[in-house]
Amino acid sequence: MLVKLWAFALGVFSVAFWPALPDGQWLVAVAFPVIAGLCFPASRVPAAIALGCLYGCLWGAMQTAGTLPVSLDKTDYRVTGTVKGMPERNSRRVRFLFDVESAQAIDGGPVQSLRRLRISWYGAPAVAPGQHWTLRVRLRAPRGFANPGGFDYQRWLLGEGISATGYVRDHRENRLLEQGGPCLLDCWRWTLASAIGELPVAPVARSFMTALVLGDSSRIPASVWGQLVATGTVHLLVVSGLHIGMVAGFGFILGFALGRLAAAAGSTVPAPIIAALSAMVLAVFYGALAGFGLPVQRALAMTATVLGAALLRRRVSPWQGFALALAVIALIDPLAATRAGFWLSFTAVAGLLAWFVPRPRRRFRMLEAQWVVFAALAVGLLAYQGHVSPVAPVVNLVAVPWISVSVVPACLLGIVSGPLWPAGRHLAWQFASWQLDWAADLLEWLAPLAAGWTWQPALAADPAFLAGVALVAIAVVLPAGLGLRVPAVVIVGALVMATPPPAPDLALTVLDVGQGLAIVVRAGKRVLVYDPGPRYSPRFDAGSAIVAPYLRHLGIARVDRLVVSHGDSDHAGGLSGLLDQIGVSRVITGEPALDFPGDRRAQRCQAGQGWQWGDVTFSILHPGTGTPANDNNRSCVILVERGGSRILLTGDIEASVERELVRAGLLRKPVDVLIAPHHGSKTSSSVGFIKAVSPTHVVFSAGFNHHFGHPHETVRARYRAEGSRPWSTAKSGAITFTWEGDQGPVMREYRRRYRRYWH
Repeated sequence: MLVKLWAFALGVFSVAFWPALPDGQWLVAVAFPVIAGLCFPASRVPAAIALGCLYGCLWGAMQTAGTLPVSLDKTDYRVTGTVKGMPERNSRRVRFLFDVESAQAIDGGPVQSLRRLRISWYGAPAVAPGQHWTLRVRLRAPRGFANPGGFDYQRWLLGEGISATGYVRDHRENRLLEQGGPCLLDCWRWTLASAIGELPVAPVARSFMTALVLGDSSRIPASVWGQLVATGTVHLLVVSGLHIGMVAGFGFILGFALGRLAAAAGSTVPAPIIAALSAMVLAVFYGALAGFGLPVQRALAMTATVLGAALLRRRVSPWQGFALALAVIALIDPLAATRAGFWLSFTAVAGLLAWFVPRPRRRFRMLEAQWVVFAALAVGLLAYQGHVSPVAPVVNLVAVPWISVSVVPACLLGIVSGPLWPAGRHLAWQFASWQLDWAADLLEWLAPLAAGWTWQPALAADPAFLAGVALVAIAVVLPAGLGLRVPAVVIVGALVMATPPPAPDLALTVLDVGQGLAIVVRAGKRVLVYDPGPRYSPRFDAGSAIVAPYLRHLGIARVDRLVVSHGDSDHAGGLSGLLDQIGVSRVITGEPALDFPGDRRAQRCQAGQGWQWGDVTFSILHPGTGTPANDNNRSCVILVERGGSRILLTGDIEASVERELVRAGLLRKPVDVLIAPHHGSKTSSSVGFIKAVSPTHVVFSAGFNHHFGHPHETVRARYRAEGSRPWSTAKSGAITFTWEGDQGPVMREYRRRYRRYWH
């Protein structure tokens, strides 16, 4: 049974990595042989794998059938439905989930089967769970940025069952039909969130409490979230297996005590049964508080597996329970294997089982557990975030029992005591917030220390390197009698001596940041970042969410030069986010407003400046000594040359600056790659400029179906007339050009290389 559970889960999760799903007729044809194969012992394991694949395909087909197709992107609908979940509000808008009951296309087009929408409403009235609305919305097909090392937003939307995203249009049809429908759970959570939000405590403590009680970490400030990442304590502020297991354990102890008292009073129900029921009730109660998100569902599945065996009086080995929980997760969330949380939670549990099951009980179990979890998570952390902090086990040694034993129970006590003893709720929450204030102060102090000790190997994204780290972790966790320690020492030596593959002679990557610009240029081992991209919200900017993960994916811990072309938010919005996460040796700015007072790293961009890295030369062509008329024309223009290869980075310069560059004779030779000025706006890319640079390739960094309409069709026609080959990040995702030796450039599109069936 154990092997078949593993086989089924393997089949389900494998589908998440398929580039396309088979046609429905093939699924029907395969179903009968698969079911028949389960009847014969010799074929049950391959049949279980095939059954898992069949289930994953059917689930994927059902989910993708309910999503808005790209052909209907930016179409208007009149939708009627109910607000679900916990609306997120900031100073500009409220964002919420909307379960659709009916939808009508405004232009009379085809009616898409819409199930759940993720909607933003700018200048919205008070939106609360359970409200019944009719809204005029503009919907977008599910789509996200596509970058190496980045987050697959489109996959997340599919896993959450979201058919489309969009925003509410200002229209007289928007009206509230019913103030509050049946929303017992969501309305209860919303009431608790409002109560926590009104507590007279520090904002950070309130955000921590909301995360611990309701599983809503969206209110934690981005700077504090960075401190949690640096110290390896994010898991403490995300309701997952640790919290569910802790609450279940408390419920088990409480239930066992009640069972003993009941037995003394003459009850015939065994105390372990009462304990298991009590543990499951409390775990489900806490899971309901947290909104039954996918991490909570995973934790509840694992908890229910263990407690179910106790209730049924079945002896289930830990590994059988682990396999059963894995199979349940495969049924609940077939895309789980694409989520970092899945790998981190299951590898942590597997490490603990491998360490403690074969060993007798011993002292200092908490200390051992922290180091076992650290070893087990090393591969996942390197793969998903590119670094690990050896300080994390020490921090968690104190933080885990503190938060689990003191803070979380105080928060939950406040909820339970509220209806019967309002003063008790206030006292419990004040006690929790006082501790969380201390925790926030400690995080602020520890984060720089942890960041200084962070291990970020250059080979963090290399599969062979990760396999070596995994083998060492397995050797450390498994019993010493297996004789794996000596090979582990050899592998450690190989990992220490391993060197990354030779860096490319010259590489240019235009990252997919939507309507904005972020470029990484590598010349051997030296790195230039040209613009850190836009800032989309207080919690999301391209610098921290796209550029920094890409650099870590390459094993780059420090940038030699960061050039911020000018001050527009679509180019400079991610500056602080990038500086918070990646070291920078020197900053060059193209606008006075971006100067760094007192910072010796910073200098103004000025024509005539330049530098050389090996055989690659960087020359600044603009701005000159005069004062350009607007922000766009202050853009720092850089020409990159290596042998006969040339790259031109132009920022947002307009036609007037283009004419100046041509008249000054600075663009005398054709370029291999041109980053289209101003994203392909019709105010740039003048005919004379295009003829002067005569690019082989022109790259437009623009948003998909963005309302600015970049690149403009007139501009595209000009480049086509010159014989240039156009590329767009909106279509291709991140675009990379590589020069090696005398050859090149070799071009790669990330969306073409990384393709999954939901794309």
